[in-house]
Amino acid sequence: MLRDGLEVAIRKQANARPNRYDEMPEMRRLIHLCSMLEHKNIVKLLGYCHENRGFDTSNEFLLLVEEYMANGNLSNFIYGT
Repeated sequence: MLRDGLEVAIRKQANARPNRYDEMPEMRRLIHLCSMLEHKNIVKLLGYCHENRGFDTSNEFLLLVEEYMANGNLSNFIYGT
């Protein structure tokens, strides 16, 4: 939950090396484009954080901040798991 009371979902993609924000401008454009999408069937991307702790790329990760959807995930809905 954010300070303003908005519930969000945080998705962590560990070892984001192939999609490095600073090395791949297309990833930056994709994140920007996704943040502008507005459709009732698309989860809204609210923000992101890309971090690399030190020189070890195994500590690199990308966090995506998305709107929270309370009804579970798509896999559970489709497959009933």
